[in-house]
Amino acid sequence: MTLNQLPDINFVEVDAATLEAEIIHEYETVTGRTLQRGDPVRLFLLAITNIIVLLMNRLNQTGKQNLLRYAKGDNLDHLGALLGVERIPATSAQTTMRITLSVVMGTNVTVDAGTRFTADGKVFFALDNSVVIPAGSQYADGSATCTEAGTAGNGFVAGQIKTLVDPVPYVASVTNLTKSEGGAGIEEDASYREAIHIAPESFSVAGPIGAYEYYAKHASALVSDVAVSSPAPGEIDIRVLLEGGAIPGEEMLAIVDAAVNDRKIRPLTDHVTVQAPVVTSYNVNVTY
Repeated sequence: MTLNQLPDINFVEVDAATLEAEIIHEYETVTGRTLQRGDPVRLFLLAITNIIVLLMNRLNQTGKQNLLRYAKGDNLDHLGALLGVERIPATSAQTTMRITLSVVMGTNVTVDAGTRFTADGKVFFALDNSVVIPAGSQYADGSATCTEAGTAGNGFVAGQIKTLVDPVPYVASVTNLTKSEGGAGIEEDASYREAIHIAPESFSVAGPIGAYEYYAKHASALVSDVAVSSPAPGEIDIRVLLEGGAIPGEEMLAIVDAAVNDRKIRPLTDHVTVQAPVVTSYNVNVTY
């Protein structure tokens, strides 16, 4: 069932002309007096009619906020709570940083968690955990997260984040190995509504297609569509598409992979692989 195919619903019928006629007729019946078009009492009753129409429309709107198709904002969050579905909060972009020393050291060199990097002096990334460069090695890699939630940290290609903000002894250079991605604002109503709608698919412990679609989409607010297939028994192939038709990179695929391979989610016998869609180029001939 798709929500937009459900028939529209009203809890009370609102017709201003019918209501106006009923109120005036009721007044004339009780008082025995016929109201002319310019009668001040008639004008007063028309004002009352307008207020009643507004209240009835508000009553309809209030009732609809209890239904998944129409609910918005906090009302939608309350419907999500009934199925244990939370709105995806704002997330920060992620990337993998390589930290290189000026010379090979005879002892371990530790770069503390929180050490910051930047590409433009406006958007900053910080190490998630301390990175230890072992004795005898000149570099080590570690994950870093944008200090600002939202899309600001997305789109820095490999090699673009190369400025060390917090100086560290013996560190000669830093660079990001992956394109930064994964940053998103708080999940919008349309996406959250669909997540609530398909949530019952996740109740099964057998690993149906709907369950994998639910968890893959709920991994990030950036995921717009998911295709799930099983090319062989026990093999699950998940293809992910991002908002605007964007193809996910390594960081986004890792985010979705972590979600669908969670031990509380993935059936024990399934081997799940998360990949980007295969891009097929084609030409279109158009006469305009």
